[in-house]
Amino acid sequence: MMKRQLSIKAKVTYAFIFLILLPTALLCGYFFDQTQKHLTQQTINTSKMVLSQLQSNVTSKINIVESVSDSIAYNSRLQSFLADPFQPGGDSINAYAREIVPLVKYGTYYNTVLIQYIRLDVSLYLTNYTIPEGFDSIWHDTYIQKEKWYQDFLRSGKNSLWYRSDSNSKQGSSAVKYTYIQKIHNTNGQYLGLTSIEVLQKDLYSFLSESPDGTDAFVFDPAKGLFLQQKKTDDSIKQERITNIRSDTGGSFQKNGEVVVYEPLTSLGTIIGIAVPKASVTSSQLLGTTMAIIGISALSLLLFYTVIKQVFRLIKRNILTMTESIESGFQPLPSPKRQDEFGVITEKFNILLSKINLLMKEGIQREVVHKDVQLKALQYQINPHFIYNTIDIFSARMELAGQYEVSEAFSDFGKILRYKIEGDSKFAMLGYEIDHLKRYVNLQQMKYGDRLQMNIQVPSSLNTCRMIKFILQPLVENSVKHGFGSRDTLTVIIEASLLENAALQIAVWDDGIGISADRLAEMNRMFDQQQQSGTWEHSEHIGLKNINERLCLFYGVQYRLVMESTEGRYTKATVTIPIQEEELRDV
Repeated sequence: MMKRQLSIKAKVTYAFIFLILLPTALLCGYFFDQTQKHLTQQTINTSKMVLSQLQSNVTSKINIVESVSDSIAYNSRLQSFLADPFQPGGDSINAYAREIVPLVKYGTYYNTVLIQYIRLDVSLYLTNYTIPEGFDSIWHDTYIQKEKWYQDFLRSGKNSLWYRSDSNSKQGSSAVKYTYIQKIHNTNGQYLGLTSIEVLQKDLYSFLSESPDGTDAFVFDPAKGLFLQQKKTDDSIKQERITNIRSDTGGSFQKNGEVVVYEPLTSLGTIIGIAVPKASVTSSQLLGTTMAIIGISALSLLLFYTVIKQVFRLIKRNILTMTESIESGFQPLPSPKRQDEFGVITEKFNILLSKINLLMKEGIQREVVHKDVQLKALQYQINPHFIYNTIDIFSARMELAGQYEVSEAFSDFGKILRYKIEGDSKFAMLGYEIDHLKRYVNLQQMKYGDRLQMNIQVPSSLNTCRMIKFILQPLVENSVKHGFGSRDTLTVIIEASLLENAALQIAVWDDGIGISADRLAEMNRMFDQQQQSGTWEHSEHIGLKNINERLCLFYGVQYRLVMESTEGRYTKATVTIPIQEEELRDV
């Protein structure tokens, strides 16, 4: 017993519920989630912009400190002064006071002009102990030789570095500061001392007291485990931030209802970041919107059900009309009166019926042509083995008599008969058609001798392509029959190539007398299936008509025979055959 199936109306209703109503509810939830993510991402992007400004501020201060140090360390006069012994009674004291000391003081002044609210402490530590100390800026390196940072710096091989120090300076200051040190070498590579520029931590990280409202700026030093922040927070929150920060790269994370964005300061070996409260969405507002959408969808469902009942009445009526048309022998339906989709369906159904009728007629015509070919073949099958044996006897007798060309001609003739008579298939490979063509030309050369030549230009990779039989030989026969005229010689060329649209194109050329332009145009018009007329039955080109009809029947009108010619120069017949996908893999 056949299981009862749901009606299309029920299926459409269920489809509306499961494919529209429920997905809409899910989309509302998804929209809520995506809105929350969007606000969070927007917060992250805004925080990154603020952090970028803070990072740029610190970086600009770092760059200026390093620029001041470069202007001192790479000064050629300073390098020359530090490399030579100091002569108290000579010009050394004047150079010291007029050139070296102002150079150091200029560095401090330069910084004061470019950066507000920041103070630099610039010092020179010299290895040339003949130069006197003084001016609160120039010292012998004996002050720092026992300092671990100095010893590590000399061993590191680096030319410059930053380090953080909590120790008192020479002037007695106990404030936390960052120091940039840079080696001084002369052109010969001799180590002459170093520059030391101290910056107060509060000046370098001034943003800790100036960051925008609603943000909590911080600085983290992974090497020393120090964590500086703008606002005082619980130790647990501070530890969460430290745990989630990756010291090698910048990034962001969300913890404890806040969004944290951070970036490394490679020069100082520290990380700066800001924390802002995580944005939230009023869920009740979205919930109300979701419920409103669901209510509207339910109302739409009722209206949809009413409309669909009317639609399916029309569908049932059209189905009944189509059934009557099929049972009456594929008769077209009455012309549609409606201009909507149902009218289009009726119109397309009529087109389909016309196509079916056309295909049925073509199928019948194709079978008639095939049966006609079979009938003609049967007419030659009167005891075919007797004919083959007789031809073989003639061939053998001619060979014994020394008539080798005649013997070979009899052999080719026998093979031609076998190819034409034996085998029920309508198709053959291109290679077999070429072999059949060679035997035919061999027979014709019995009559024309060397006056007839054939040149085959077919790639061996195309020999396995399938085509309907007996296409090429009639084309060559037409060239031989009509190409000589008053000429002494005739050359027939066979070309084959694979087109980009997966089709095999075969061209048969001859350098004969050609065809007049009027006759050529008439022939091509008649090759068009839509233009054929009864005059073909009495035409001298009846063989070409047969080829064209078979091409159109088996492959379609678009694959009809095409002729080209220039009177007195050449004639060309072109055949195009579609190639199956499995044949293309073998090519």
